[in-house]
This record gives sequence, structure tokens and C-alpha cells, in this order.
Amino acid sequence: MPTTTTTMTTTTTTTTPVVTTNTDCTHFTESTCPIDEDTLVGFRHTETAQECQELCRDRSECEFFTWYDAQCYLLNSCEYTQSCPGCVSGPQLPDVDSCDI
Repeated sequence: MPTTTTTMTTTTTTTTPVVTTNTDCTHFTESTCPIDEDTLVGFRHTETAQECQELCRDRSECEFFTWYDAQCYLLNSCEYTQSCPGCVSGPQLPDVDSCDI
């Protein structure tokens, strides 16, 4: 009796999600953005700059924040900054805690 050999080839495709993050920390400064009736879209007390930034992300009109001494200012713009020791100002992303500010 003749012997028959059958060979099967199996191909497995694995997909790995690529997570991209904006890690440009140069937009965070120890300064204050202008805070006035034209730029202010909200104010809250928060324990950290990270909490302030998260509040900013939750509001569609908020683009920047300034945090100082548990005071969180949610802002629609930040045309320039002024030096403010102890303040943290920046955009919605990346996470301020991931930056050395």
C-alpha cells in the first residue's frame, strides 16, 4: 500500500494596537496664562495640577489651565505666560504628571 503524506501550513496574524501619545512637555511652564473675563471658562479648587488638567479635558471650551495653590483656572486660550513661581500652566495633553514641571 502506498503511503500518502499531507502537509498543512497555518498562518497566524497577530495585531498589536499602537498607542500614540503627545509627550511634548515644552508647553507646560511654571507660569500663569492671562486670567480675565475673556479667557476664564471655569474655576475650581483642586489638590493637584493633574486634577485641574482633567477638569479642563472634561470641558469642551477649555484648552488650557493654570493651577496655583489648589486654585484651578480653566481657560479657553493662553496667548502668553508670565512667570509665577509655584504655578503650573499648560494644555489638555499630555498628562502634566508625566512631565517634569
